[in-house]
Amino acid sequence: MQTRFVVVPALPPEKDYLPKRAGFAQVLGAGYDLYDTRDKLRVTLNCATRAEADYACACRNGLIVGSDETLGGGQGEWRSANT
Repeated sequence: MQTRFVVVPALPPEKDYLPKRAGFAQVLGAGYDLYDTRDKLRVTLNCATRAEADYACACRNGLIVGSDETLGGGQGEWRSANT
């Protein structure tokens, strides 16, 4: 089963981030965001590190129990994605 939220690289704040030719952006922004696979939307969190983005992603996917939903806050325990 596919998870709802996934970690993606952040896009730069400028409007000209995609080249005119097909392909990926030449310069990616600093940090990480989340992508909602169900609603097809980018959730802009501007996490500085991949670890922060992974934690936020796990919280939103319900893989961490007992957290306070803030980055760096709370010591939650992991649970299986199959439960």
